[in-house]
Amino acid sequence: MGELTGANLPDPQTGHKRLLGILLDNELLSAPYIQGQIRDRG
Repeated sequence: MGELTGANLPDPQTGHKRLLGILLDNELLSAPYIQGQIRDRG
């Protein structure tokens, strides 16, 4: 998770943010913006 979120942090030049979809049984439950690297605690 740390590698995935660390590679998709907001772009400091453009401010572009990426979403991280949270799925359960093929249903999208949430899609928050990635604001920081998630390491050992989500």
